[in-house]
Amino acid sequence: MKGVVVMVSIFISGMSLSKSPDIDPFIGLIPVPRHVTLLEGGISFTSYSKIVSDLPEEYKFILLQIQQQFQHLMKETIGLESPEGSRTFKLPKKLQDFTIEEFRRPHFEREGYFLWVDQDGVCMQAPSMRGLFYATRTFFQLFLEAGGVFWIPRCEIIDYPSLEIRGVSDENARGQAGSINSLKRYVEILSSFKINMLQMNLEDMFLSKKHPKASDEERGCYSHDEIQELVNHAAKYFVDVCPIQNTCSHMDNLFILPSYSEIAEFHHASTCFDISNPKSLVYIKDLVEEEINAWSGSFHFHIGCDESFDVGKGRSASYVNEKGGKGFAYLEYYSKVYQIVKECLETRHSRGNFRIYMYHDILHKYEEILEHLPKENLIVDYWNYSPKKRYRKLKKIVDAGFNFVVTPSAMDWTRFYPSETKAEMNLVNIAKYASQYAEKKGKRKNFLGMISASWGDHLNPNLRDTRLYNYVLCGDVAWNLDVWKSFSKRTSQELRLPQFRCAFARQFLHIDPGKFIQVQDALRSIEDNNRLKLRLGSTFAFANLFIHPYQWRPRVNTRNFPQIIKEMERVVATCEDLKTSAGGNSFFLDHLIISASLFRLYAKKIINSRKIMAKKFEKYSPRKVETILPEIIQIRDEFQAMKGEYARVWRISCKEVGLAVHLQKFCWMVRFYNEMIAAFQNGTQKTANPNIPSEYIYFYPKREPRCPSYFRKSFQVTELPIKAFIQCVPFQYAEIYVNGNFVGEVERRYTISYMHNVHGIRFFDITKELHIGDNNIAVKVISYNGGWPMVNFYGEIYTNHGLDKMIYSDKSWFGIAGPSPPSDWQTCGLDIKTWKHVDTFGKPPVGMGALYYPDFEQGIVSHHTKNLGRAAEILPRTRIAFGWLLRLIAKLINRYQLYS
Repeated sequence: MKGVVVMVSIFISGMSLSKSPDIDPFIGLIPVPRHVTLLEGGISFTSYSKIVSDLPEEYKFILLQIQQQFQHLMKETIGLESPEGSRTFKLPKKLQDFTIEEFRRPHFEREGYFLWVDQDGVCMQAPSMRGLFYATRTFFQLFLEAGGVFWIPRCEIIDYPSLEIRGVSDENARGQAGSINSLKRYVEILSSFKINMLQMNLEDMFLSKKHPKASDEERGCYSHDEIQELVNHAAKYFVDVCPIQNTCSHMDNLFILPSYSEIAEFHHASTCFDISNPKSLVYIKDLVEEEINAWSGSFHFHIGCDESFDVGKGRSASYVNEKGGKGFAYLEYYSKVYQIVKECLETRHSRGNFRIYMYHDILHKYEEILEHLPKENLIVDYWNYSPKKRYRKLKKIVDAGFNFVVTPSAMDWTRFYPSETKAEMNLVNIAKYASQYAEKKGKRKNFLGMISASWGDHLNPNLRDTRLYNYVLCGDVAWNLDVWKSFSKRTSQELRLPQFRCAFARQFLHIDPGKFIQVQDALRSIEDNNRLKLRLGSTFAFANLFIHPYQWRPRVNTRNFPQIIKEMERVVATCEDLKTSAGGNSFFLDHLIISASLFRLYAKKIINSRKIMAKKFEKYSPRKVETILPEIIQIRDEFQAMKGEYARVWRISCKEVGLAVHLQKFCWMVRFYNEMIAAFQNGTQKTANPNIPSEYIYFYPKREPRCPSYFRKSFQVTELPIKAFIQCVPFQYAEIYVNGNFVGEVERRYTISYMHNVHGIRFFDITKELHIGDNNIAVKVISYNGGWPMVNFYGEIYTNHGLDKMIYSDKSWFGIAGPSPPSDWQTCGLDIKTWKHVDTFGKPPVGMGALYYPDFEQGIVSHHTKNLGRAAEILPRTRIAFGWLLRLIAKLINRYQLYS
């Protein structure tokens, strides 16, 4: 091959087979090599085979990996030898004469390779160590076994990638943090399929020495040593580990900590940095320097900058106006962050020898940024998670001349099982569109790669390893896009996709493809055909699973649910059977078992809920109770068992942090079923309303948005309490006073990040604050994004005689609003000219998850789901003029259970 100097080679000797064993010679490789010629015969390997190579000492680890793989496959150790004299491995003439297109040549020189099998053995050659490493990955995918003979077919391969960057964006910040051992396993898996980048979403997950956080232990932040261990391991597999460190938005987990509120856009409940504050850049510079030192072997750094919806609404508002609008304000801020990261990377890796990434969704809106943002070493990360065929916003990025990557999604967040059918279309279609448009505009070289993203919104209840199918698919498409160019929704079953699914079963799990595809089809069919009737989509699956089973009758046709239960039981049995024969990565099957079990459990729950709630409790005869009680007990026991299995599979790949929150939800469900069992067993045939009686109250500052609202409630205490607690759910920030004494504060915002989801509902012990006689509670509430300041408040007071009083928010509370309340507003008399009765949206809609009675003694706040947050977040974003409509909708949902 003219113009290419083959620098490195590996030869593995074998014995020639004149006739291949009677096995289908189809090469089910992932990814598909660009040029393959199958020849007659094959080569077999024994303990007498030798590995011959002249690799430099620092790359001998590649040879050791080959030895280890032979040991794993053949249970035999083969020797290592150096070439005799000046022995060279000459390319076959056909390979020498092969011509690579000029625009593909850099890809070949960086990562391409030759592999051929002749009568003496297997030879692999490449112009780079990375290319030689990829040749070894192909070699082991070719490896076959028949009748105790280990062999590969004779063939000639020329291979190189379509795209330079083939990566994954892995969630580690929003609930599940991958353990270092599991991330190292990911590196090995990714490299096997020629994926060369692992991006780690961090947010607040780096353990900074300069800026230690009060939440570091709770969050399980990654230390410098942990990251170094991962990066060093990844280097041996030619995978670049890249941090995604948000430098503008998605820092809710940080800003909920009081010590960092100074650099946030809002004083409380903020998601973004205050881009006008120089201290924000000081913090970012410190963090970037530490992270680049920790990721010392990586030439890549991602600065995020997506979804910065708060910017310009708080502390930076005047700065944005001074700069002439958000476009210029963003441009100045982005340029400063870019320069910080650029200087840090240059110090570590020399000028120009690095890449800086940032997301597209804000920058593409402003012509100032598109025109003036520095382009040197910058890669725009265009993300879009739709399966559509056209991605028009990408045109702006291409036309502006940026280098770019495209990011589809594994579509796994908050689902029992990923939306694989949509994810497949998203991944292939976005790659095709980017390639075609870049070529049309003469900017083919600007399209650098594809990165499949997995996210962990709302505490990341979906177990992480189901995303691996999509990750491997990304590697297949990004390495050889040509074989996917005719992919479409209608014809996909006739082209590469079914081949890929079979190859995934063979190469990733080493199992029977037929059985695996049956499992996959059964799991996919639940969402593809909406068989569980999830009206708001599969992303609400976990939220709906953990709603109380007996407070409303699901308005769902469950006629086909028994069939789903049987199918999921078959899936579990098949996966258990496949685990016994899987040659690798059997943990993936454990995750599929959890997915199937969750589908089955949800179907059983809904069937039972409809049956029990079909009529009033008092109408159940003793004979009927005897028939339905075992069913309730069985479902309760299944929730208890699922809790244990969920925890076991979580621990396969994740740190322990974040798990307890999810296990508590299973405990709530067991408690709900126990309450129903007790009601039937005791003959009461009725359970108490599990929902707290408190309502969402508000007093809107009509003339001055973002001003605080103040709420007051007076009550009598006739006997000193032995314990008293209050619970507060604000939107978005609340300060709480009892009898003029500050008790505490709460921040809650509808956010996909961890800390607000865990700490957005708090309770306080107020026993020492109360006295006999008149007492009062005062609450200051602020909605920083300009919406309706609301609060849901619930408390319990206990005396020696038991529960003495409940305090909860309703229309009896009083409120005022404005920037200048009375100086003694916490304790002053309630002048009816100033203080007015509050308005209310009523109780949380039952069908949306509601708020259940807390267990203050055990330190447990009200059980709730993400549905609660989503419903409540709609209100602050809605104009006050539409309040009557929202109240009506809430009443209709509660009365008719429309959501269910």
